[in-house]
Amino acid sequence: DLIAKGSADKASVVAASLAAFERKFQYFVANVDRMDTLFEASFSPLTAGGKPWCKCPRTHRFLQLIQSRPMRLYNKLTEEVHSLPQGGNLKLLTRTCPTPGCGFELSAYVIGVGKDSR
Repeated sequence: DLIAKGSADKASVVAASLAAFERKFQYFVANVDRMDTLFEASFSPLTAGGKPWCKCPRTHRFLQLIQSRPMRLYNKLTEEVHSLPQGGNLKLLTRTCPTPGCGFELSAYVIGVGKDSR
């Protein structure tokens, strides 16, 4: 529109457009891991069969424990994904987080099995 009205030359409009697309691309590259995690949880067949784990303090619905790697908690309602430590087992505790405003149920991360578990 600016070129047609004669208020801007073609080269400056093309340069501004290319710069805008480059910024968008750089933003995408910097944040693609978040999208990847969300899509992985959303489209994984295990998402539907995830094990109910603990209640979300905001929605009061159960978060699904997705046990395939990477292990994570998934909120079907908000589509939020919470990353979990890898290489161990989780044990749900009967307490909630004491941090004001948190409200998440606590889980213990267990390394190893048997008597030597920590």
